[in-house]
Amino acid sequence: MAQILEGGRDEADGEQAAAFHEVASAHVAKAGGSAPAAAQVDASAEHSDCWIPWQADAPAGQGHRAPRTIYHAFHRSFADVAKMVPELRQMGFDSVQISPAQKSKDGHEWWARYQPKDYDVIEGYGTVEALSQLCRCAREHSMIVIADVVFNHMLVVASANEWEQAQRDESRLRALQLRLEKEVGPTFSAADFQWPWFKLYGHHWDNLSRYEGWGNGEWSELRHCSKVVSVHNRHLQILLDAGVRGFRFDAVKHMRVEHIAEYVIWLPHLCLCYS
Repeated sequence: MAQILEGGRDEADGEQAAAFHEVASAHVAKAGGSAPAAAQVDASAEHSDCWIPWQADAPAGQGHRAPRTIYHAFHRSFADVAKMVPELRQMGFDSVQISPAQKSKDGHEWWARYQPKDYDVIEGYGTVEALSQLCRCAREHSMIVIADVVFNHMLVVASANEWEQAQRDESRLRALQLRLEKEVGPTFSAADFQWPWFKLYGHHWDNLSRYEGWGNGEWSELRHCSKVVSVHNRHLQILLDAGVRGFRFDAVKHMRVEHIAEYVIWLPHLCLCYS
């Protein structure tokens, strides 16, 4: 079994868990299988998890065993990870998770990789060719590569204080929006982000405000719309074409069920999805 998403810890947990069950059902039905019974989702549980079959009901000869041991190759280049694969397999790992592959905020810090700038470009830990080589190496050693994807937000372009002050000054707000567009254009415009701006901090990290708020008042929060999903799906396709067969969705607690569902259902049913 492969975990798709992990529930939150507020009053909406039961409803969210049930919604995730619907996502799982649609995902498995796409593969011609059957989903777990709805009764298996305990709405009263403090931590509600939703699971999808990885091998059960797969067409003959097409079943995939869910990875049991994942090595998190955090903040490492694709080339370096490829060199590690033989030893990792010998140690018993059957999968390796890489850090976000897209072009991100300038800088060599690990956190810069979690501030996307261009989803159509693979840059930072290596080229798409280097990623393909890593995936080939992993397959040769009966392993899969899992990619970390950041779809909730994009790079920071201003401080929380700047955004807060701009809420009282239309010209300053537009100036910050133009700064954002300069970084993420021409693919995205200010209209593709969540407005009005709201600082996500303190107890808001875990209540219902967590879906629309800008993390720490700085994360450029994307909104759920067909354009955003289309760009993200292009990124997923680039990773699939390179040989990636698993996906870890970053900051998933800040994305609504129907938003995440679009990616999970779009992906081939034999891909592992978790968060």
